[in-house]
Amino acid sequence: HFQGYCAAEIKRSLANDATMPGGGPCSMAGCPCLGMVKNRALSPTLCARCRHAANKHTAEVLSPEAQTKVGAERAAKIASEVREAIMQAIAAGLKQTFDDEEEEEETIEKEFLERQRELQERRERGALRERRVVASKPVTKDEPAKPASTAAAAPAQSASTKTSPVRHAMKSFLRATDILDLLASWDHMMELTEYDGPTSGPEFYDSFKTLVTPLISYRQNILFRAIDNRKAQLADMGLGDCQGLNVVIAGGGPVGMRTAIELALLGADVTVVEKRTSFTRLNVLHLWDWVCLDLLQLGATGSDILGKSFFHVGTKRLQLLLGSVALLLGVNIHAGWTFLETQAPAAGSTEHSIVVETPSKEKHTFPAHVLMAADGARSNIASQLGIEKDALGTGEAFGIVAHFKLPPGASCQIEEFSYAAQYHQDMFAQLRESGYGLENVVFYDGPEGLVYLVMTPTRASLLKAGVLKNDIKGSGACSRDNVDSENLRAYAAGVAEFFKFPKDLATMGDGVKLFDFSTRVTCKSSCKVVSSGQSQLLAMLVGDALVEPFWPEGLGVNRGFMTVLDAVWIVQKHFAQGSTQQPDKLVAERDRLFNGMKGLSAFTRTQVLTDDPRVFQLDPKTRYKNV
Repeated sequence: HFQGYCAAEIKRSLANDATMPGGGPCSMAGCPCLGMVKNRALSPTLCARCRHAANKHTAEVLSPEAQTKVGAERAAKIASEVREAIMQAIAAGLKQTFDDEEEEEETIEKEFLERQRELQERRERGALRERRVVASKPVTKDEPAKPASTAAAAPAQSASTKTSPVRHAMKSFLRATDILDLLASWDHMMELTEYDGPTSGPEFYDSFKTLVTPLISYRQNILFRAIDNRKAQLADMGLGDCQGLNVVIAGGGPVGMRTAIELALLGADVTVVEKRTSFTRLNVLHLWDWVCLDLLQLGATGSDILGKSFFHVGTKRLQLLLGSVALLLGVNIHAGWTFLETQAPAAGSTEHSIVVETPSKEKHTFPAHVLMAADGARSNIASQLGIEKDALGTGEAFGIVAHFKLPPGASCQIEEFSYAAQYHQDMFAQLRESGYGLENVVFYDGPEGLVYLVMTPTRASLLKAGVLKNDIKGSGACSRDNVDSENLRAYAAGVAEFFKFPKDLATMGDGVKLFDFSTRVTCKSSCKVVSSGQSQLLAMLVGDALVEPFWPEGLGVNRGFMTVLDAVWIVQKHFAQGSTQQPDKLVAERDRLFNGMKGLSAFTRTQVLTDDPRVFQLDPKTRYKNV
């Protein structure tokens, strides 16, 4: 039964043993114990006596060093296979384009403009209803969904007349450059298709997909195919029972959008409120292999995930990609809306409400069973809930992020790199001699000529270069009044020049920023069940709102997405009906997952996470070794 074990020796050692109680029958050939399985740590088909002998024999055959070597070789093989699969997927994605294959751009543009004029005339006649219903009431368990009888019906005009304009609108949607652009493109596509079905929730996706997929190209259907595959995976696991659950997510960053997607896939009615009206962050996010696989499964392509030695993605691009998937799933996204507070159920209501402020400074409420706080490291929601926090210190630590742009027409000839002083002592000695005392330096080759440099300088180096005006201790060192912006830019440009980048680099976006990451905040608890009469509100923290990452390791999105899956797992397991009979059990289980996860880092991930990221699913057992 066990290859490599001596059954005869085990048989002799068990000749006088009695039977073992409990479990199932032992399947070891020739085992005289006729015992029952009791301890299943090694194999579910061997009795405790057989396992004891087998373990003893294994220890004699393989020393601890040999066992460690075998495990490391297996993990290395899996890692190599995963990276190869990611590279192949990225390469295949780079060949894809959202351009139509046969129709000429001039013809598409002409039909597109004609369709726009027709829609404008219908608006003026009042024949076209407003598509974005800001205050629409979500579907509840007591209120059946609106029938989708008209959603999949053919439009009044022939498909051939509308195909080119809808393709053009879909291309604009997929290539949106900011959040308001994304929402405007989405609204325009809804108008072009004359969609008249459910406006949100699980019924929306099927209705809208049936209507729009015949009108767009095969390549433009990439997100629909990705969503269908993901929904099938969840169905195979028996998941997807959150229909009628109203969820509000505060924060439209990558973690907030990823949370919206997972909950919408499970059938929840999801609303995202994001206080910003523009995605301005140019930061490049380092991606672990499992996050790459996750994004590829959600429709990301080689134009989204970049890098050779290090996989990475731009923050802005990631937000737009996840936002587009969320919209297709029926998630309502509101830009410029700010979370204010939670509110107990009003008279006659059975749900809590989430109070937000609109761009016009008016208050608006959303009914909610679940509130997801994705509002960053200084979470206002965590403070309102009274969740205590711990401040973790690592000693003084400064960071510089530089966004440079290559000269027009120039291409980057420098390979991406990540250097640390302890491993490249000669290089960092030369940097110090040049006036740049660094602990680490990283370069990512970003999109559209972006040169993204991240470095951790010493205080002495910053003072010597005149970046810090005064030797102030504590958080005030990086205050605007104490930082010379011109000297800061010159410092970062000098480091870039040391690594042979062009001298005439221009700055992009925020340019060059200095910040202090000496202290990080982590919450003592991950969630809270707020009760008011018969009503409950489950408030959960995800991403940086739960545990602030150690910046040099690039943990933000890698650990943040783990918090998303953990939180959603708890919601669908314990709160899918909008309430729980055991709130303490829910919180305790979520906190156990959190306590096991918050030690996750680049150095511990092989001890915390299971070896093969290709099998990661919503169930924590597929992701964590010690669950």
